Amino acid sequence: MNPSADSTTAPEPESEQLVLSTAFPSAYRLPALSGIFRQSPQDFCVDEVLGFPLTGQGEHQCLHVEKTSHNTHWVLAALAEYAGISEKDIGYCGRKDRHAITRQWFSLYCPPVSKLSPELARKSVDWTQFSMEGVQILSIDKHAKKLRLGDHARNQFAITLKDVRTGSSLSHSHSPPHSSIAKVSTSLAEHESLPSLSSEDQQNISAEIISTLKQGVPNYFGAQRFGREGNNLVMANDWLVRGISPPRKQRSMILSAARSYVFNQVLAHRVRNGIWKTTLVGDVVNDTYPTGPLWGRGRLATKDDALEMEKIAIGDLAQWCERLEHLGLNQERRELVLTPDELEVQWKGNDLYLSFSLPSGTFATAILAEVAQLVTV
Repeated sequence: MNPSADSTTAPEPESEQLVLSTAFPSAYRLPALSGIFRQSPQDFCVDEVLGFPLTGQGEHQCLHVEKTSHNTHWVLAALAEYAGISEKDIGYCGRKDRHAITRQWFSLYCPPVSKLSPELARKSVDWTQFSMEGVQILSIDKHAKKLRLGDHARNQFAITLKDVRTGSSLSHSHSPPHSSIAKVSTSLAEHESLPSLSSEDQQNISAEIISTLKQGVPNYFGAQRFGREGNNLVMANDWLVRGISPPRKQRSMILSAARSYVFNQVLAHRVRNGIWKTTLVGDVVNDTYPTGPLWGRGRLATKDDALEMEKIAIGDLAQWCERLEHLGLNQERRELVLTPDELEVQWKGNDLYLSFSLPSGTFATAILAEVAQLVTV
């Protein structure tokens, strides 16, 4: 028997042929805009807002850190090495973007001298001598508890889209659905061929952007969850469908990506059908708007029409959901609608400046996707 010939004729299981698209439909038909995204780190700034006072005392030293063009783990590792402690003894509230200027808090476990060995007790960390290119320690405080993912209240964003233009070729009626991972929608050459906006156009667009965004946008998960070119989803499918277990250190990240993708598929189904803000019979409502599933052990909380809709929306991901029920996660819900607070829109020449605040666990790309097609250079 010829093994290679046999392998080419044997069909793969249908589940292994799953198409993992990261394009999700937008909700509005705002003026067709194109803008250059993240031309420099200064164009994407994030401030983490804890939402609670630090206790000023306790076994955890808290550092407020500003970093430029670094991801959270790189800084965490440098802090751990400088302080001579394990990375496991450092906490933080959220993973922040690399290609940006971000300010966030880290907590370092520093027990009292009585709990330390004589060698460690003699060592005092002098943070004034800490040096890492692109990193600055803004302030130091103490707290009674370790900071954990999601502990902070919100993130404040200041984002600039450069050289914003418009043109009929970018009409929403002809454009593909946006990508939740800020995928490039137009080439730089195509962008530069578009006409610039007049001052009157800019004023009208500002008013429409504010009016639309205040109604809320689809609360999609974004880039951080799916990895570069959606690689986390490929690893999730290998694990959940093909039984290829990932390295232990990556499992939490991959599970998070899988749950997020299922949620996005349910939300996308509702957006396509114009019911993402509509409460169906049997929906689970949080305050004003319906919620979507974060899959895990237990039955779906929805009933009747909402339950049937979620089963249809999940579609080919049913096998993912079945496996997610047995990997230590519980069923949870997430709001389908994201509404920015403290929203400001300004023009600086041809550049569009957006400032807004979002709850922890949500993504600025969900806002930007409703404003413009993003061009990276």
